[in-house]
Amino acid sequence: MKILVTGGAGFVGSSLIKFLNSKEIFDINICELDENYPHRWRNLKDLFYNQIINEKEIFSSSFKYDAVIHLGANSSTKQEANIINWNNNIDFSRKLISRALDQTYKPIIIFASSAAVYGNETKNFSETLSVNPNSFYGFTKLDIEKWVSSLESKVLCFRFFNVYGARESYKDSMSSPIYKWLTQKDTDITLFESANPNFSSHTMSRDFIHVSDICKVIYHAITEKKINHGIFNIGSGISETWFNVANLILKIKNEQGEIKYSELPHSLRDHYQYRTCANLNKLRNDLGYKNEFLTIEEGIRVTYEEINNL
Repeated sequence: MKILVTGGAGFVGSSLIKFLNSKEIFDINICELDENYPHRWRNLKDLFYNQIINEKEIFSSSFKYDAVIHLGANSSTKQEANIINWNNNIDFSRKLISRALDQTYKPIIIFASSAAVYGNETKNFSETLSVNPNSFYGFTKLDIEKWVSSLESKVLCFRFFNVYGARESYKDSMSSPIYKWLTQKDTDITLFESANPNFSSHTMSRDFIHVSDICKVIYHAITEKKINHGIFNIGSGISETWFNVANLILKIKNEQGEIKYSELPHSLRDHYQYRTCANLNKLRNDLGYKNEFLTIEEGIRVTYEEINNL
């Protein structure tokens, strides 16, 4: 099986390639922006792959793959609505997917979307819901979903919920809070106060999914080939409070720190998600993925061990 992974030196991409290598899949090409090499090369040290192709070479080189897994994007939920981010998240995605669809031998195509498309929704996280993203990042993901649907093309759109894991060191301020708290020297953990009267600071929650479970779902999709199109939530199906996550991190690190609160920045208030929880019915029934996901405690323990061993 020959596979193209865009964003292959990033957090999810390098984790996926590591997982594919464990399944004895090594015929892998990586597509990365030239500018990403200086701060992502460490994620490639323990991986086996063919070559790295930049975002321009990908359209002039041979394009014969069994699977195209498009993970590359500016994933900052705080990104500005400008031409650079438009080109990276929308134009490049359309060109790449179009090239894959134009091949005589059609590869399996997976597009990494996001739970950010759900915007301010706090109750119904079904893929059939009419969504209204409240960030430019969420808009770019929904744009590709809608474009793919309008073509009636064979593309799997996976809406990732809050992904966390060990290969996030290059992301700095954009790494997941779980990664930040596991690696920080300060023993105290600071959470945001709620600015929403419908949620207390203790009840704000997210659906967290360990990156290894993301990799397993992708592997299932490209090997089982049960279905080759549609939109699917990829989360744990459980909404964990930030307060519970913080307590688990203190427990796992065996630290006596305090949980503190700070005001939610005004810059985040318009697009902050107070609760997310993936509806997994389509994933289980249509995609046929039946494996259980790591619990939040299991996932944090695995992440902490892997961080210490990297």
